[in-house]
Amino acid sequence: MNSETPQAAVLVPLCNVEGKPSILFEVRGNLRSHAGEVSFPGGKRDPDDKSLMDTALRETQEEIGLVPEQVEILGELGPPELSLRGLRVSPFVGFVHSSPHYGISPQSLDRPLASLCLESLVLNTTEVAQVFHLPVQMLKEQRRLREHLFRDLHPYWAVDVTDRVGSGDQVRSRLEIWGLTGWYLNLLMRSVAG
Repeated sequence: MNSETPQAAVLVPLCNVEGKPSILFEVRGNLRSHAGEVSFPGGKRDPDDKSLMDTALRETQEEIGLVPEQVEILGELGPPELSLRGLRVSPFVGFVHSSPHYGISPQSLDRPLASLCLESLVLNTTEVAQVFHLPVQMLKEQRRLREHLFRDLHPYWAVDVTDRVGSGDQVRSRLEIWGLTGWYLNLLMRSVAG
């Protein structure tokens, strides 16, 4: 990948929902590419973005209404990958707190982190049809998993999430986490397991 390749970034948003460790996903809205597919929030770097992490946070705020102060960035997940649209995509993992005023104190370390209320998210309905969470525990359910090849070379698990997403005009009858989103999800799970 050369330095002139357009850059993009995504946020892999970890959170607690209803007391369960989860990962947030979005179903893409009526866009020119990837409409109706499952993805992480993110997009192309703007000239005003100071860094690719800023790109991921800005895009997340634009798409699902999470303010950057609500996201605790934990790090970058693997090297950037080239998307099918020719963007060099950098993934960042962050924990989404229930409010921008989260505080971690020695006393709070004994309690689970507060749960995020999905109804509090403000979706940009042009870009995002729906947001849903997938409890991490569900990634162990064999019925959800289908072996797939990333770029026809690297095996990974595509994850069926059809039952996690409501119906709607922009929602397909069968939904999977696959492609670059599926690849990044698998990298995350391997790094947690290993």
